[in-house]
Amino acid sequence: MGVTVLQQYPMIENRTGPQTIEFLTKRVVALGAMQTGQFLVDCETYVSVPQLGVQRTLHVLHNSEQPASAFAILESGNKVVPLIADGLFDLLMYKISSVYTNKMQKMESKGPRFEIGDFCVKLGSVTINQNFKGVLVEVEYRPCVVPGSAWELIREFLQGFLGSTVSNQAPQYLQNRMNDIYQPLDTIQQYLEHFGQYRKATGVKSNTTIQEIKEELFKLKKAPHIHRQSLRLDAKGKALPDSETLKNLSISNGGKLYFKDLGPQISWKTVFLVEYAGPLILYLWIYQRPWIFYGDITKSKVDDKVHVAAICWSIHYAKRLLETLFVHRFSHATMPLRNLFKNCSYYWIFAMYVAYHVNHPWYTAPKQFQFLVGLVTFVLCELGNLSIHLALRDLRPAGSTVRKIPVPTNNLFTLLFNFVSCPNYTYEIGSWIGFTIMTSCLPAGFFAIAGAYQMTVWAIGKHKAYKREFPQYPKTRKAIIPFAL
Repeated sequence: MGVTVLQQYPMIENRTGPQTIEFLTKRVVALGAMQTGQFLVDCETYVSVPQLGVQRTLHVLHNSEQPASAFAILESGNKVVPLIADGLFDLLMYKISSVYTNKMQKMESKGPRFEIGDFCVKLGSVTINQNFKGVLVEVEYRPCVVPGSAWELIREFLQGFLGSTVSNQAPQYLQNRMNDIYQPLDTIQQYLEHFGQYRKATGVKSNTTIQEIKEELFKLKKAPHIHRQSLRLDAKGKALPDSETLKNLSISNGGKLYFKDLGPQISWKTVFLVEYAGPLILYLWIYQRPWIFYGDITKSKVDDKVHVAAICWSIHYAKRLLETLFVHRFSHATMPLRNLFKNCSYYWIFAMYVAYHVNHPWYTAPKQFQFLVGLVTFVLCELGNLSIHLALRDLRPAGSTVRKIPVPTNNLFTLLFNFVSCPNYTYEIGSWIGFTIMTSCLPAGFFAIAGAYQMTVWAIGKHKAYKREFPQYPKTRKAIIPFAL
């Protein structure tokens, strides 16, 4: 065995680990190197239990070049004790697991091995628990065992295919050992130093997004699935958007993000489908089988307005279901699972409450003029609501979370965008006011009031978000009611 030097190769933006290894392989092969198999260097770290007093750290490494040996580096305060043992050392570590516990952070450098003249080159892909961290190049000059005599040759060879990334000075580890006889343990020490650097590296850059941080936390098993994660600048602050970058948030080295587990999640689409299917099924169930709720019905004829109300109710929720499947593009993939029960309770209970009264045998229908005014209002607002949803869909490309200022289209119903930020809510409230007028049903009025309150809260929040995000946002627009609110 000769003198070995390790060199980290900087990762280039938009180039993956395998692509970097392939790129370097082509360079090495172009120099005339021949691949002679694969290599592997791994490291597992153990720490002593608190009962032993001063904490000691034990690194156990293996090198495929010395398959029968196990290398151990014990760190205790300022002391470093190296050890070379046979393969039974791993069994010993298993036996003393009650004294030295594994940190469950296995590091590896593995990849292709090449030979070219007196040099041996290894291109290692470094991983921590199978998560890629970087590329580490090992070059061994076999005819020499004195670092001081071999460094210049190794430097020129490294710079020949790695370029200016290689320093003119020898690695720090070798500088104090230039005249010593090089040993296999020196290679292990160099690997341990580089592994330590990869461990300390944050793995993030100024253009790293919040979503990429979430994905990394999940890969490292430090946090649950990304949809359950909420990252914030302050412990009680608002959740940060996934698209935000550390640079935009003014987070530099040493900065902090606060993590919160949002709990079990469920997709928005699933919640919408369940909460909208319930009112459709429940209303029609009561409408078609009134005897289940009212007992024997002596009144034989049901007013035509009851049938029209059932049709309008069905159209509304069928539209909602179809929009969920084919129109809506959600900015968030999931919501907390508890919202499913809250939302369903609201919609389902109100559906049964309204259906019970409108389909009741003693129900008294309103006058024809009032009914027609309510019906026309309901139909126009339903068309307006659908038009707004289609316009909002076209603002956001499929599969993205892009936000733009909504503006009117060629559809006349979208002209309401000139006056309010959330015309879909305006039309929605109008639909239920129309349904209340056409049925003259007090529970339907309660439903319209409850919905109007909640949609007003949502609209005000979205209106503020639009003004905060877009400096050029129209100042004359209101949130939900033209010229008023």
